[in-house]
Amino acid sequence: MSTPSNSDVQAKLRALVDMLVGYLKETNSPKTLQSHENVDGEAIVNDLGKLGIILADNATKVTIACKPPCIPISAIPTIEAMGETLFRISGYIESIPISTGKTLIQIIKSTTEEILFDSAALANSFLDEPVDPSIITSKGYLISTGVVWEACDRFNNLPKSNKQAVITKWEERLELLKDAILEIKKLLDQEDNQGDEDDGWDEIFGESINVTLSTKEKEIVELSLKLFDLVKRLFNKTLKRYIVPLDLPTYNSSNEKEETDGNRSLTKINQTLDQYMDLCKLISDAADELGTSLYPPQDSMAIESKVNDISLHSQELIKQPIIKKNNENTSRVHVYYHYHVCIPHVIPRG
Repeated sequence: MSTPSNSDVQAKLRALVDMLVGYLKETNSPKTLQSHENVDGEAIVNDLGKLGIILADNATKVTIACKPPCIPISAIPTIEAMGETLFRISGYIESIPISTGKTLIQIIKSTTEEILFDSAALANSFLDEPVDPSIITSKGYLISTGVVWEACDRFNNLPKSNKQAVITKWEERLELLKDAILEIKKLLDQEDNQGDEDDGWDEIFGESINVTLSTKEKEIVELSLKLFDLVKRLFNKTLKRYIVPLDLPTYNSSNEKEETDGNRSLTKINQTLDQYMDLCKLISDAADELGTSLYPPQDSMAIESKVNDISLHSQELIKQPIIKKNNENTSRVHVYYHYHVCIPHVIPRG
């Protein structure tokens, strides 16, 4: 057997980069197993954490073996080992059944995509003729190795269940909503301070925004602020009263029937949680678009459209099965009144 050369190392590295680019395309595809088998989300995350540790070790060995001066006989086995680990990770992700929960799977796939991309960037940094930077960005092997380590660490910080994944994403959306509320308040404050003397410092610090709202526009902004506050309360109530306290079935039952019933129950809960999250995204996105529509000149039809979107999706959220279980109708009355009576009455028609 001939002694491997540097060209052999280059061929292995290029093959690894090409493989990972292919994996990235597959990861972005919506393919997910439709199986409803009994799957423990925590076990999945623990397995991925272990694979992340192995990959971080692979990345270290590849870096040591491939940095100049490269020793081909040492480099090639480390490249192959890294490729095998990434192959295992990619295959494992594609084997996760949808019954595990769409939100958790999306977070896992997003983290995996980062790992694949960063691993490709590491391999690309050792190529004599790197892949097009627009596809894989290489910033040098030392930086790329550290990025791979950081990406692998994210496997250990993944949510342990679809419920935890929904809570994480829900809190992110809630923070975005709070930021939007602050922006609307700033808009009103700027309007109220239009008569203040300008000393020039606002313009120097980039804070000078000349906003002049008509009486009707200001009324719409103020009412929209009430709408945003109402959505925030709806998000808070849904999270604190219905999602966080939710009890999940366990996998420790020795009774086959109880285990099967628990699996069906968990699948149904995960489906409901994903429905919550889908509606949360729709409401949050519509609220974000509404917020950007409030600056003059306002488009009343666009504003009314977004208000109607928020109203429709909020009503759908309120009607979700778990939210109705305590028969709390107070928020429903206020939501209906605010969306269907106050807002349309203020926005000019025609």
